[in-house]
Amino acid sequence: MLLQRRETPVDVNSIIAASTAVTNLTSQVTALSNQVGSVDTMIVTESDTTPASTFDAEHTVACPTGYKAIGGGVAGEYNQIAVDASGPTVGGQPTNTIPVGTSTVADGWFVRVYSFGSDAEPFKVSAICVKLAP
Repeated sequence: MLLQRRETPVDVNSIIAASTAVTNLTSQVTALSNQVGSVDTMIVTESDTTPASTFDAEHTVACPTGYKAIGGGVAGEYNQIAVDASGPTVGGQPTNTIPVGTSTVADGWFVRVYSFGSDAEPFKVSAICVKLAP
């Protein structure tokens, strides 16, 4: 039995277009990687202490000039505190004090904590701050 050879025409333009699309996507991913790779991140942490007898203590940590907050939090040194509030600040003000809606970017982190016991309790507040390189 003799096999016949079949030829199918191929549209070279579609192969070139697909290759160009992959090249463009690769360029975009590389550009994004370069941008993300140039992010300058720092964590700013400050210490404070609650008053004794379950009174609230509030503390705000500000990001350095040129940096924006993307997160934050609080931790008690002896796990004897409770968190009433924790969130970003805008213009140095906790978000629970500004009107509902959109605002500018966060510039720090705010917490309000209280002590479970009759003793003053130490705690630390941190803000995660980032700065995109120009």
